[in-house]
Amino acid sequence: MQAVKDFYSKLQFPGHYTIEDLDFYADDVVNDYLKIFDDAAQHATRVLDVGCGSGFIVNFLANRYPNITFDAVDFSDGIDFARQFSSDHDIKNINYYKADFLLWQTNHKYDLVISNG
Repeated sequence: MQAVKDFYSKLQFPGHYTIEDLDFYADDVVNDYLKIFDDAAQHATRVLDVGCGSGFIVNFLANRYPNITFDAVDFSDGIDFARQFSSDHDIKNINYYKADFLLWQTNHKYDLVISNG
């Protein structure tokens, strides 16, 4: 398990991105992959992103839907970039948990659970 964590901490999947990258897709979600997540999230009130990595998808969705609460869980160091990105760009509707999802506990109920990778 440590080898997997080390791998993803080094890779920080899906990688670093900018606010311009989020804005590129914001008006009309033309990326078929992102559209799947976008369509599913539209009517949710609380979403869980399991294995969020560097947080592109959760930041993209949270930026588009400020009234939805997102919880993002990842055990790798990539989540540190995601958290900092949210802070730097005033995206306030994401709670980050740096933890092994298999050991992580919550009392929240979710309308949607997403995972990428």
